Amino acid sequence: VGEAGGMEMDNLVVYSSDFCRARETAEEALAALGRDPAAIITEIGLRERWFGELDAQPLQTYHDVWPRDLVNAQHETFGVESVDSVATRLRVMLLRMEEAHAEGGVS
Repeated sequence: VGEAGGMEMDNLVVYSSDFCRARETAEEALAALGRDPAAIITEIGLRERWFGELDAQPLQTYHDVWPRDLVNAQHETFGVESVDSVATRLRVMLLRMEEAHAEGGVS
């Protein structure tokens, strides 16, 4: 396929959350590069943090969570996914991705 911005694109692998807006963004990016959007690998580990009772509430309600995060990375107040849980989920996902592409010089 060639290069984009000086980066080799032949071994490009694109992962996306399974959330619709994330997948649509990945599809647009691949289309701009002339790549097949069907090549996107959907990964639930890339989902946004779950905000429990605050999900789908006005953005301002999330401000009730941030101070608690600073004091306790394990808190689940309001049913939120803890900072530690998010970090663990992402770490596991990244290790799995790294292992899946260990052989291939992936971009």
